[in-house]
Amino acid sequence: MLRHNIFMSKANMKNETYAELTSLFFAIRQIIRSKLPTGENSDPNVWLRCETINYIVQEGEPTMQDLAAYLCIRPSSATSLINTLSRAQLVRRVMQADDRRIVRISLTPKGKRVLRGYVKEKTATMHKVFSKLDEAEVHQLVIILRRLREIHQNKSAT
Repeated sequence: MLRHNIFMSKANMKNETYAELTSLFFAIRQIIRSKLPTGENSDPNVWLRCETINYIVQEGEPTMQDLAAYLCIRPSSATSLINTLSRAQLVRRVMQADDRRIVRISLTPKGKRVLRGYVKEKTATMHKVFSKLDEAEVHQLVIILRRLREIHQNKSAT
């Protein structure tokens, strides 16, 4: 908890607030992990795969560079991730006709089915965690998180 002291500097209060935010994000992560269906706790990459597949659907056929930028990972890590998804027959690589150096990623029919399952499971998990809040609190949390995402995506784009 934050200590409220009239003699505490604003900088110290901010530092304590950010330290508390760090702890809170870690705690919420642990709570979410504890609500995952049995067996999923041992797979730390399931959320990454889910978000990757979701991004591919949203963007159509993004390039490997687009994916790496979206996930904030190195291109070699994006290649490794796509290799895993490709071996599982969830995605396929499509060479661009006019420039074979450009590789686009598309979702397979199996990938679409898996995404529907991921979305259903993740939605149920998030419902277990956040249903303890009232509707207005959940709405406010979504607004704050969207705002943070917008701010940081816009800064990285410039």
